[in-house]
Amino acid sequence: MNKGLLNLKEEYAQIEIPPELKASIQIGIERGRKEVMARYKNVNAAAKICAAFIIAVTLFTGAINISPSFADALKNIPIVGKLVKVLQFTDGKSGGGKITDGTDISNIGITEKDGYENIIINFSQDDELQGDVGAFKVRYEENPYTMSFEIGGARRISAKESFERLLKSKYIKDVYTIITLDDSLIRFVIEFEGPVKYEVKEMKEPASIVLSLKEDKQFTEKKMYSLRTKSYPYGESIGILEEKLMPISPARILKDSEGMYFIELQLFEAEEDALGRLNEIEKLNYDSLLIEERIGAEKPKNYPVQTVSEGANEDTSKSRDELSDNGNDVLKSSLYPVSVKEGEENYYGNIEMLDKGLNIYGEDIDAGAKYYFDYKDIALTKLLGEASFKLKIETGDKTIIASGVFSDFFEELEKYTQIKE
Repeated sequence: MNKGLLNLKEEYAQIEIPPELKASIQIGIERGRKEVMARYKNVNAAAKICAAFIIAVTLFTGAINISPSFADALKNIPIVGKLVKVLQFTDGKSGGGKITDGTDISNIGITEKDGYENIIINFSQDDELQGDVGAFKVRYEENPYTMSFEIGGARRISAKESFERLLKSKYIKDVYTIITLDDSLIRFVIEFEGPVKYEVKEMKEPASIVLSLKEDKQFTEKKMYSLRTKSYPYGESIGILEEKLMPISPARILKDSEGMYFIELQLFEAEEDALGRLNEIEKLNYDSLLIEERIGAEKPKNYPVQTVSEGANEDTSKSRDELSDNGNDVLKSSLYPVSVKEGEENYYGNIEMLDKGLNIYGEDIDAGAKYYFDYKDIALTKLLGEASFKLKIETGDKTIIASGVFSDFFEELEKYTQIKE
């Protein structure tokens, strides 16, 4: 075989078609098919024209793959769509879309045009591009600078594979999903390197949200005081806490400097205002709240929720002594925040892992353990949850399901007992 042709073949195999271009080709094929079928009633004639159209697109795709320079020139082609509206923001909030269900947030890409960087969020259903965006909300906030998206009717987010690509943006510091207890709603956050000017457009046919970004050089950063919770691992526990705090104040979930998550109830310009609000909330028996001073794009600090059992009541301490054969063994223990389902009751709690059994706590650890289960008296099963795992605990007369635990939990637990899957 000709050496030049061999080189072209190797080059062809290594070229990756940009996701935006793949989507554009798919849209073109679909539109072409619809237009041809509408224009030609004769089935045979329509079939011939559709075939010619598909062949032309195939040759076009082949040319892209064979020529890297040609592919590079087309990377910035935006996904075709019709403008529905440019969103108008009030206090940093806006929204749009139509009620849908079964949506996959299928791809997120970047293009540049007229000095703006455009983040294009695409949607699909059953592997086909969706016509309209599902009902959505979007919110821009400061300290740190974030834009959060809530997509109604969404049940998958294949676009998580695109998150790493977004980090190449000069404006984007981080992208992450937020735990949501509603299985028909997906939320994610784009965190920016600094203040940005933004414009958000809703598009249709195909459905997309286009976020256009430019640096805001006129913005003056200022110190703010955040009324927030302590930090939790990603899981249902933080979702349950969010629902509990929802009647008090609109909140946002943020990622801290150590990759854990917390709920920010409100930002204040004056520390005394933040302290006043904290005192009001503490009267309602909400604990684990604190005030953090931040400025600009500074990453929120990590204040982890209690991870070791300190100050447990005397009765619980005695029960641990009784677990030891000679009363002198040092028992290893670790505490994991979880959401607990016990029959019809749901509550936020903690699991303490001991050498010979498990302690189950309610939200108030200092009140002592609600239950102690010896490993030899229970059956443990690992279940798959929405974004984490669940632990099913079965005794003779009781079944408890703890949600929001991860692989490291089970790796530790398997050191003491067996777990079914």
